[in-house]
Amino acid sequence: MGSAELREMGSEIAEERILPRVYEGITKVIDHHRDVGDLTFLCTASPLELAEIVAQSLHMTGALGTQAEIENGRYTGRLGPL
Repeated sequence: MGSAELREMGSEIAEERILPRVYEGITKVIDHHRDVGDLTFLCTASPLELAEIVAQSLHMTGALGTQAEIENGRYTGRLGPL
């Protein structure tokens, strides 16, 4: 599987399964921090590609997640550089 495929799957997963479960209260906290000029990051052990999609959907600054190793555009199944 290539990174483009994983990002496409991640978008579907985020829209269908993750974002509907985000508590309204936490989105208000994120919005407040953004409104006062704070940087907001999603930190998770989930794949970085999925974390970035969720963070972007929540209008966050960015995301930190598990980085997978990619060789020749394909995932190797190993963790990438930290």
